[in-house]
Amino acid sequence: MPPTFLLIFFVPPLVLAVGLIAASIILARRVGLVVPFAFVATYALGVGAVTFLNVGVFDMADPKFRELWMKSWLEIYWPLWSVLFAPSAIYALLATWLSRLTKGKGAALMLGLFLLPILAAIEIAWVLDPYIGRKGPWFLLGAFAFLSTIFVAIAMVARVRRRQDQPAL
Repeated sequence: MPPTFLLIFFVPPLVLAVGLIAASIILARRVGLVVPFAFVATYALGVGAVTFLNVGVFDMADPKFRELWMKSWLEIYWPLWSVLFAPSAIYALLATWLSRLTKGKGAALMLGLFLLPILAAIEIAWVLDPYIGRKGPWFLLGAFAFLSTIFVAIAMVARVRRRQDQPAL
């Protein structure tokens, strides 16, 4: 029987990390290597900054972790929220690929635009976490569905607009 601790705590983050790298490689074939991997780094640092503000500045942590807040931020909160919203980051990369932007500057702008709702959703989920209770997975699923819809809508608008801006042959 495999140890369930390994299955629960190591396999999902590993799968999501592979998904982020795979989505970055797919987008890198179109816009270059720097833009998607800069988005992944910015995503990780942005989640770290939001969780640091919540734990260190606003003291919005579990009371049992208040004495060692830096350790709980580094070992629990930052990795947890990074992994929970990694599917949204993967979807942002794939939506940028779907928009068919070929210039790095346009893709970087679109990914920056996608990063803001992800960080806002993390903050909203963090604030509502004590009130959600057992409905937490459904709330996260709704947040993923909402963010995915926004990302695809923006990507389709960019794709159609790009097509309209090209001169007819």
